Amino acid sequence: MRVLYLDAGAGLNLEMLCGALADLENSEPLDIGFPGAALQMETKRCADVAGRCVQALYAPGPEGTQTWDLGTVKRQLDICKITQEARRLALDILERLAQVRARLEGIEEKEIKVASPKQAYLLAVCAQQICRLRQSGVERILLSPLPLGTGVYSDEGCTLPVPRPLTLALLKGIPVCAGAMNGEGVTPLAAALATQACDDYGPMPEMKMEAVGYGLYPEEKGGALRVLRAVLGEAQSGEGLDRICLLECNLDDMTGEAMGYVMEQLLQAGALDVYYTPIYMKKSRPATMLSVICKAARAKALSALMLRETTTLGVRRQDLERQILNRRMIKAQTSFGPIGVKVAGEGQAVKFKPEFEDCAQAARQNGVPLQAVILQASLEARAALERGE
Repeated sequence: MRVLYLDAGAGLNLEMLCGALADLENSEPLDIGFPGAALQMETKRCADVAGRCVQALYAPGPEGTQTWDLGTVKRQLDICKITQEARRLALDILERLAQVRARLEGIEEKEIKVASPKQAYLLAVCAQQICRLRQSGVERILLSPLPLGTGVYSDEGCTLPVPRPLTLALLKGIPVCAGAMNGEGVTPLAAALATQACDDYGPMPEMKMEAVGYGLYPEEKGGALRVLRAVLGEAQSGEGLDRICLLECNLDDMTGEAMGYVMEQLLQAGALDVYYTPIYMKKSRPATMLSVICKAARAKALSALMLRETTTLGVRRQDLERQILNRRMIKAQTSFGPIGVKVAGEGQAVKFKPEFEDCAQAARQNGVPLQAVILQASLEARAALERGE
């Protein structure tokens, strides 16, 4: 299983994350078409480390330079050249920030200002980087315990310890520590991103490293550079635990066509799996149970979709752990062309699953049976694995 580990011992903000992921992929600044915004990126050295230092630039447009509400940010993201998955991730992060801040301040979510133009732009870039890594085969993103920082700050006549209450509230349930830096170690937007984009938290797992990237951020008033390290690698154990949510509801008055539509919408909205089970309800009424497996970050949005698109009056939720085989994608070179094959497990427990769309396309183009393509792809994948490729 390919994993990305974010070592945030020196803190976490969007600039550090953007720089670390760009350095990891050795990529140039992404042009996402955010109106009036650009990314300034340069390579800097810190001790024995060379990494990317990122700064967002913004030329005021019709929306102005003031902090934007969620609706304004959404309009800007709709214009951007980012994937639907990246757009959804960015909005999930901002919605969580708005929900938590509204609870803390006792006001309506629609009144919350969620991000400045520069922050909204950086968030969109980070979301695109994360989703691109997911598409390249990264199955889990892990984060080290976050250092909150030390010291105090003043706000409205009060002197408070860092971090800010919003940051603490956003990090509920995530491992944290004091850290060694003076000042705030984690920004609120980075805290919201940590809860929505990462799959697990804790120490670095045993892995075979493939690449390392560094994101650098200068402390205020000429202080030392803070460094975020991103490590990409292949997890060494054959199995792992994965945290998921199970959402369920019972349906006794929906047509098959409508349930098919709901399944399609749920999968497009980020569900990991969707399935229906025949059941009997009170008074022996035949019915159907809808089950949705998803990550915790998508549970609220998918529950809302189930309530909106089905006839149910409520959705049950369970937080579960599942044991999974580590998985990775390889390209099997067949006589019908390259075929993507998912390889799961290691040793005697290894399993192969050729990508259906690749096989179907090769079968149509070569005029051969689909099963012939699937069989050859599986055999070639096993042979490649035995050769150590």
